[in-house]
Amino acid sequence: MLKRCNKCEEFKPRYEFSKRAMTKGDGLQNRCKSCAAAYHANRLSLGIKNKRAKVSVEASKRYRIKNAEKIAEYQRAYQARKKKPEIKPDDNDYHYNKVETKQNKEDRLYRSVIFGMPSIPVSGS
Repeated sequence: MLKRCNKCEEFKPRYEFSKRAMTKGDGLQNRCKSCAAAYHANRLSLGIKNKRAKVSVEASKRYRIKNAEKIAEYQRAYQARKKKPEIKPDDNDYHYNKVETKQNKEDRLYRSVIFGMPSIPVSGS
């Protein structure tokens, strides 16, 4: 089966095209391997590595100096959102003393049946 290259517009066998998972139809790139290689060689010779232009270090420094208070406020807000409350168990802690889990009930039943121990009710049940 043949496929047409979008660059050179020639019909070529499918093995002349590289795979591309994002393609909905046939899972192959729209350019043949030779056209894709020429495209990448041209970009490399021109010194183009990425499509996005990178911000210079000097521009970043100028921005940080100019917007120091704004950045500090953002960082404070971020740290406040990120901070989790510290939970310590104490005598009145709901999760440690009042809740009887399914496992606790099974343990009490096991002890009463196997060892003949009385089933001691937990407070709150």
